[in-house]
Amino acid sequence: MLGVRYWAMKNRTLHLLFVTLFIAQALIAQESQPSTESALVPPAIAAAKRVFISNAGADDDSGKMFSTGPDHCYAEFYRQVQALKRYEIVSSPLQADLVLEINMTASPLRFATAVVRVRILDPKTHVVLWAFYERPAAANLAHTYGKNLDKAITRLVSNLKLLTEMPSRAP
Repeated sequence: MLGVRYWAMKNRTLHLLFVTLFIAQALIAQESQPSTESALVPPAIAAAKRVFISNAGADDDSGKMFSTGPDHCYAEFYRQVQALKRYEIVSSPLQADLVLEINMTASPLRFATAVVRVRILDPKTHVVLWAFYERPAAANLAHTYGKNLDKAITRLVSNLKLLTEMPSRAP
């Protein structure tokens, strides 16, 4: 009988320990998540009217690996930003309020995946004001991968649109 009580008490103690650890972990995770209020957007992003789209290309491996070519991301990103009708796309960074730089690189962490990045730069200081990245879903066929790449670019453009609608930091 003593053995049954011992195991029941030990099980309760372990159960309480796991519940306590779970609650503590949840509280720590909640505190460590950044508040959206503290991550205010630089005012230059919200105020921008003219952008220059910079083609940082694709590294050799990703262009060959995915059969999309080094300019595919640039062309699709350019087309989608133009379709937003939010910005005037200018032909020189000197005329722009912002530079939107896009590139694709093969991910060193996962075989046959890519990372598509957009960096928003101040054309006067070349400081990165914001950045996004997306990983296109994997695919077995080049055609399917091209569609997945375009979907990733669509998500990047959506992120850009959402960013311009967020509150800005006071100048």
